[in-house]
Amino acid sequence: MTDLKYDIASLPDYPALQQLARALWRNGSVRGASILVGAGLSKNAERPGAGSPEPPLWWELLEEMVERLYPHDRKAAPSNPLRIAEEYRTYFGQAGLDDFLRTRFPDRSWTPGPLHRDLLELPWEDVLTTNWDTLLERAAENSVDYSYEVVRTEADLTYAKSPRIVKLHGTIGDPGPLIFAEEDYRTYPAKYAAFVNFARQVFIENELCLVGFSGDDPNFLQWAGWVRDHLGGSARRIYLVGNLRLERATRRYLEAHNIAPIDLAPLVNGLPRKLQHAAATRIFIDELRKAKPVAAHDRERHVMEGRAKIFKENNTAQNRPSPAEVVLTEFRVRCLFFTSAIDVHPSSATDSTKAYELTVVGLIATPGAQIASRPAGNHPVAVTPVFPPTQKRLF
Repeated sequence: MTDLKYDIASLPDYPALQQLARALWRNGSVRGASILVGAGLSKNAERPGAGSPEPPLWWELLEEMVERLYPHDRKAAPSNPLRIAEEYRTYFGQAGLDDFLRTRFPDRSWTPGPLHRDLLELPWEDVLTTNWDTLLERAAENSVDYSYEVVRTEADLTYAKSPRIVKLHGTIGDPGPLIFAEEDYRTYPAKYAAFVNFARQVFIENELCLVGFSGDDPNFLQWAGWVRDHLGGSARRIYLVGNLRLERATRRYLEAHNIAPIDLAPLVNGLPRKLQHAAATRIFIDELRKAKPVAAHDRERHVMEGRAKIFKENNTAQNRPSPAEVVLTEFRVRCLFFTSAIDVHPSSATDSTKAYELTVVGLIATPGAQIASRPAGNHPVAVTPVFPPTQKRLF
């Protein structure tokens, strides 16, 4: 994908993205963040060839079903997608529905794409998914920083530890049912109470974001409804992330149901339509990664690298520092490095080391001192030179 130029701060939903990032990295937040992944992310799978089928979305499956159920008048089909799936099962039987789904999900011919792998390199508390494919599980096998445990059945919840990948609606190839039709959703809270209770606990303890869903996705609407039913007024906001292209009325509806959209559409509108969703997901992952707090030792290393760069840029024939300034530059960098070691490992610092550090820092802060040599084997006589008025101070 071509590098995309964008100004993230110009995004109207940027404050919501910042809040989610703080929770993800626990930067001033006691809560972590979990994610619920939908079918839109599977579109980014790598396929063996251009002619091989893509992972289908909900609406693509429904269009095929309508063609079979209503071949003479497609407009006669019900508007409720779950009802269409239920009619298909009633007409063709459970075996017919299972065959229809499995033939459209050649799961093993797809491999996880970069977005799958990069998403799992973020510190999620848990990853929940309504997808039937195994792209997330296989991407997790190559995760560098995190070890995910996969939960395919309710029984797996008893021993799996965070971070987990939880398959809420079944898995292609497993003997269990796939959650798809109207009756599946109606009976889900009773048949799969352990999953619903687990999800409720995740929603209570963490910020939750949804990726790979549209604002009218049946899976998204059902899970958002279950959260409201079980948590009521104590439910936390859910972040819906992606190239959503929300109209005002849809945004108002979502916000009224405690859903905070993070609509990245304004940043990707200039791209071809087929690239916009992947680009929005890439921006989302990259911005969360950039929000990682810098550790103390990394900050000190960056300071030293930055000062060394400044010295190199200024050490030209026209503006070369005097020998006294060069001595001071090298001397102060060593001092900073030594101080960092003392801060990180205070137990390893001897009394003489402490005296060395305190003496150097104290004298460097004192203007007007004289340059002195460092006697071999003794503590240094650390001093600060007087800079010539025409020379620019480097540090």
